[in-house]
Amino acid sequence: GDRLTPTWVCLQVVFTCGGTGGHIYPALAIADELREMHPGCYGISFVGSRRRMEWHIIPRHGYSITNVPCAPMVRPLRHWKNIINLSRQLFGILFGLFHLLRLRPSVVVGTGGYVTVPVTVAACLLKIPLVIHEANATPGLVTKLVANRLKGARRIFLGFDGAKEQLAGAEGRDGTRVDVIGNPVRTSLGASNKGKRKDQAIQKVFSGVNGNKQGAISDVESSSRGARAGGALTEEEDIVVCFLGGSLGAGRINEVVRSSIPAMTARSFVFSKPKRDSLTEPPRCRVIWQTGDKYWEETSTTNGVKGEDDVGLGPQNMKKKRMVVAAPYFHDMASVYSASDLVVARAGAITCSELLALEKPAILIPSPNVAEDHQKVNAQAMCEIGGAVMIEESDLSQQALLDCIRGVLGNDKRVLREMESALHKYNKEHNKKSGSAARVVASAIADIASNADEHASNRRRGGSFVEKAAQ
Repeated sequence: GDRLTPTWVCLQVVFTCGGTGGHIYPALAIADELREMHPGCYGISFVGSRRRMEWHIIPRHGYSITNVPCAPMVRPLRHWKNIINLSRQLFGILFGLFHLLRLRPSVVVGTGGYVTVPVTVAACLLKIPLVIHEANATPGLVTKLVANRLKGARRIFLGFDGAKEQLAGAEGRDGTRVDVIGNPVRTSLGASNKGKRKDQAIQKVFSGVNGNKQGAISDVESSSRGARAGGALTEEEDIVVCFLGGSLGAGRINEVVRSSIPAMTARSFVFSKPKRDSLTEPPRCRVIWQTGDKYWEETSTTNGVKGEDDVGLGPQNMKKKRMVVAAPYFHDMASVYSASDLVVARAGAITCSELLALEKPAILIPSPNVAEDHQKVNAQAMCEIGGAVMIEESDLSQQALLDCIRGVLGNDKRVLREMESALHKYNKEHNKKSGSAARVVASAIADIASNADEHASNRRRGGSFVEKAAQ
């Protein structure tokens, strides 16, 4: 069934994406840009899985979404379970054929994930123009299937230069164009971050006003303090470290974060305690922690877990000073990024692109459980720019994490400032702007849709739907 009712206006564009935020948010950024560029000219709808996070995220942005039967391919590809999964995908392709015949879209757009297989393959079979965006430095199986095997994509857009080498055979074939444009970043991040003060963002995030199912967790005193006595350091001068385990969460990162928080929230974590005659207190370290839905229950309710008493995950600590805020997922990422000095995260392509666009220094911990180790390639690209430090999960421990954070934040944030400068320099040299990649893809979609409509209208001896809508 559908969530929300599809909007039947003019030309139809069908987006298919799912599984993780790295596939969902680029599609939303492109859809938002298309809607802004040509208001009222396109009916935009999505296809995904009711069992994955897109089923809840996409309707929040005002788009309809339809469930498609699908299943992931298990690695190695010869695994016996893939016999069952393949049959589900074939059933999904059949569904995709009927769905596209019903909507008759001018363009189909895929941004990755196994959920996209049924609709992208159906589009190829029906000769519907197909646009693909691949976010990772190593193209996924779906992109390789469509580009190299089915040869059905009209335009292929890539987030990293390295991905183009692996799709070299697709360019030029049947008019296919392959372009490296970077990754679409949510327009809300760029627009919301402009002019937003760090202290305002801290107050918003740590007061629990962030659209999350749980509020703040804390272990020190009350959060509405204003200026401190004596040296009067404000919230602007607090250090904020943000932990993001990806949209699905990361068990190993959560485990290390849980054990590290007592040390991080100590007064002398980064800076030494002031001299006895000093009136200025050292900056404190606050923590923003996205656990992922899968790990939220054990993070917020489990008793007897090492470090829990110190972290203050029990309700008895809710009235104390809010130094730690945790949630399964943060929907207001603009405020989270604005409040943060340093981000510790997985190295998904979209996370890296957002960090680059917002010029946020990061410690990246690539997931070892992804195809062809593409997150490590993403992290290495960020390190080469100078905006990140990488810790491999096999080397991750409480001590390794704390030492790395101290190394970046210590010495009056010298390394942090150098990383910010490197990110700013890269963006300036490459003219990277938040949302520009989304505009490039949206423009291509509009051109393809207009050409498809022109051919169809010539057959009907009628005018263009887009022209009529614009009148």
